[in-house]
Amino acid sequence: MTRERGIIITAAGAESLRETRELLRSLRRHHPELPVVVHTDVEVESDFPAEIVIIPAERRAARNYNRIVAWLETPFERTLGLDSDLWVMGRLDELFDCLDRYDYACKLAPERDSYRNFRDPNSRNSADAPDIFPERSMGLFAYRRTPVMMQLLEAWRAGYAASFLKRNGHPIDQATTADRQRDQPPFRNAVYKSDARELIIGEEWNTPLAQPCLIRTMSRVLHCHLRDLEPGTLLPGCRTWEEAEREVNQSHHFRFIWPGYGVYTVPPKWPRLLRLGRMVARDAVGRLLAKTLGR
Repeated sequence: MTRERGIIITAAGAESLRETRELLRSLRRHHPELPVVVHTDVEVESDFPAEIVIIPAERRAARNYNRIVAWLETPFERTLGLDSDLWVMGRLDELFDCLDRYDYACKLAPERDSYRNFRDPNSRNSADAPDIFPERSMGLFAYRRTPVMMQLLEAWRAGYAASFLKRNGHPIDQATTADRQRDQPPFRNAVYKSDARELIIGEEWNTPLAQPCLIRTMSRVLHCHLRDLEPGTLLPGCRTWEEAEREVNQSHHFRFIWPGYGVYTVPPKWPRLLRLGRMVARDAVGRLLAKTLGR
């Protein structure tokens, strides 16, 4: 019997499972009522605080592919797919409620285009979306089990398998730990040809700590590997999720997260001043270049 709402987490490897334990700790604080299914390739103890699905041995090396399969096999009508390296800081009901109107909800990927940013020629194929159509972030992804949505997920799975074969020279069931294939480019292509109704959400619902980010309201979810957070250099002075939560949500004003430097609060009128400052700086640089080249 299909359940109404639930969460799926994919945890590949011992480090990812360690992150999952922290994520579950934050989820239990804000959503103790939601069932959680964890797809993992690591054996866990019997009292692990979630339902466990063990990834078959022949697929364990194809880590990104396992996320797609897990989402296709969801036991929920409305699913929130999460990466393991997240920390939940508030209720996520709106992510499920918005599915009354949309088939799925996610944010745009920070890099926008793997081909341009990672120089990966295998990210492109003849069915590619145009440059104006950016990639989506798959770290937090809410979706509803509708025919058009399941068709989109299946197209993503098939596109990933084809890209994997093209890049690595063998099919997924022969994958090794040395194989590589990003899952965002094939999803981008699948979305471009899909009729699924999409909602793009803000950075506040999936706030990265390892990339520059501007947020306006209180962040609901932080996104960062524990191994990057724990040294205390990514957000200076923050070595735990609780410390990072206090630092990021220190204010209701605009906050700019600058990895390695910290979180900077911008009073409400400052964004206009910042925009003006950028315009003045660009104009000054332009005049300097014109003067230099004119010589």
